Amino acid sequence: MGQGRGEGTVLSLESVVSWPAGTFVESAMKRLLKLAISLVVRAWDIFVAFALRLVGRRTQPTCVVIYYHAIDSGQRARFARQMDDLLRLAQPVPAGLSSLPGSPAHYCAITFDDGFVSVIENALPELELRNLAATFFVPTGSLGGPPAWVKANSPARRQRVLSAEQLASLKDHRLLAIGSHSISHPNFLKLDPAQARHELEHSKAQLEAILGRKVGLFSFPHGECDAQTIALARAAGYDRVFTISPSNAFTGPDNFVIGRVLVDPADWPLEFRLKLLGAYRWLAKPNPKTAETSASLLPLPGAYLSPQVRKPFLNPKGIVSSSPGLRAASYPGKSAR
Repeated sequence: MGQGRGEGTVLSLESVVSWPAGTFVESAMKRLLKLAISLVVRAWDIFVAFALRLVGRRTQPTCVVIYYHAIDSGQRARFARQMDDLLRLAQPVPAGLSSLPGSPAHYCAITFDDGFVSVIENALPELELRNLAATFFVPTGSLGGPPAWVKANSPARRQRVLSAEQLASLKDHRLLAIGSHSISHPNFLKLDPAQARHELEHSKAQLEAILGRKVGLFSFPHGECDAQTIALARAAGYDRVFTISPSNAFTGPDNFVIGRVLVDPADWPLEFRLKLLGAYRWLAKPNPKTAETSASLLPLPGAYLSPQVRKPFLNPKGIVSSSPGLRAASYPGKSAR
């Protein structure tokens, strides 16, 4: 995801919840504290939006990209309710769109990492019912088998990755885009340039051979990347790469690196809604090696300013560089269920 660090009290609160996971009570307290801080962030967003309307200033569109992993059969009903929340609170857009539409709305893109069959079986029918676009990121080294990067004693080992035949059957699906998730699902910060280039280029080539079309999206396994791996991804021909830092999307100068927010069917309803609305962005972690994406982590108040407004309002350090002339994109919307 986007990297870098903004300044201000909200972002410094990350240190408050950085203790290691321990007992169940400790984990629950940590989750509740994150929720409480995110409620404050959301309240601030509402206040700023109201204040801007009072002075007649147009708000700028905002966007959050969410990502799931597996969706098991027992989670399908909760996933469906989350998709209903998404349609109520945001305008759905595909993760590969070139830029946000110009209207001052809140947008959301849906992605799934790891290419699990359970997503096709349990999430896809719910997406189709609601006409929601999504992007699946697939690691080509595990096609048709269990996730090779997962430990043998992990419950996630029971998942299966889509096979080449299953991927080929989805190539013309009206709502799905397929992106690469590397070959072996490595930590890219532990690879030398030749290894990283191989993971980027060969996974792309494998998927393109299966799908018969260009694959332009890439999701970094574990979200690990730096300036060098991002440059290698550009050189490999990708149009956009995604990380797992929960920064708001489409706030950078070229939107090549996009952050995402982890969600799960087990999220509490309020927790999911706050994530969907961008209130968990204060947890975005910086990476000093990826300075080009630092704008995406600045506090959101500045993001409410329209491209026509150049002067700071309320929080000068919260201004996010805007790109004039954003063109609207066509995307699946809230059609009949």
